[in-house]
Amino acid sequence: MEEKKGGVKEFLCSGAGRLAMIILFYALILGLFTMLMTLFENSTVVILAFVVMFAYFGWKALNKINLNVILIMPIGKWVFYYVIKGLLSLFIGVFVAPFVLAKKIANEIQATAKDMES
Repeated sequence: MEEKKGGVKEFLCSGAGRLAMIILFYALILGLFTMLMTLFENSTVVILAFVVMFAYFGWKALNKINLNVILIMPIGKWVFYYVIKGLLSLFIGVFVAPFVLAKKIANEIQATAKDMES
């Protein structure tokens, strides 16, 4: 019986393999974040670093929602808009950051697997 070579590589390069890698890495990264947050719960520097990272990914996700509308508002309303957007980016970033990181890792693994195949 002939053994199929490259079965794992083929799976990793398929759509199902990509989805499996994203789900696996999402769980691992979210678990790592949770573990580090509980380990360093009294360290404000570590917590601040995570807050900034989550906010960055959340902000980028919110920027993808393009309204294509130019708003003319007073400066006070613009400040209110950015404060609300900043708070939303913190909450959204908790879920978006692990997904984006997992997607980048999966893309890199797929690119490496395709390069090795060539």
